[in-house]
Amino acid sequence: MTDFNTWIERYRWDIPKESDRLFNQDATGIGDSARLNYGVSPEYLYATGYREAARIVANHAGESRDGKDILVFPIAYLYRHHVELVLKGLIGTALYLTDRTRSDKLDHRLMPLWSALRLLLEEVEAFPKEELDGVTAYVQQLHEVDPGGEAFRFSTAKNGEPFLADKTQIHIRTLAEAMEKLASYLDFIGARLELLSDHKAETEGYKAEIEGGMDTSTEPRK
Repeated sequence: MTDFNTWIERYRWDIPKESDRLFNQDATGIGDSARLNYGVSPEYLYATGYREAARIVANHAGESRDGKDILVFPIAYLYRHHVELVLKGLIGTALYLTDRTRSDKLDHRLMPLWSALRLLLEEVEAFPKEELDGVTAYVQQLHEVDPGGEAFRFSTAKNGEPFLADKTQIHIRTLAEAMEKLASYLDFIGARLELLSDHKAETEGYKAEIEGGMDTSTEPRK
């Protein structure tokens, strides 16, 4: 008991205290603080953050002798969630370009998200079919392993069945390299849609200015 008391006293400072504040805006040193709500699109920051975190953890796992078995779960989840967020954002932009609104709520399933986006892309821009087929193949594989975004977050489903029961190994480097390829191509799609979106907004603004400046009076001129 004495040894335990000595140990607990040594690490007493590491025990959570009621007065601790986790989300401190006044942390010592500005280099330790992350900025929020400062003008950059939150959607971009969230999606990019998950990808960057996945890349960092994957690189660390590649240098770790024993960490791969535990790091594979956050790596796969972070990459998958990045893809989900990007697909949802691209759908929003594509809907704007096609003058549509979505009636149903977007959920976490990747394949329905990509299928909806692909249909919109085929109306908006002539992306090469073989490239879109490649994205479909990637998304389908992700969807088969983790359809609802839970397989790499929890060990078991809500019904008690284990996730990933048919898997014995996942090669982290192969997964990370493939996910980077997918993420980069989705970035390319996003950049193209943003250009089209900006052009559409400029055209609509110019048209509104012209219509607003037109003389719509029916009275005869004097």
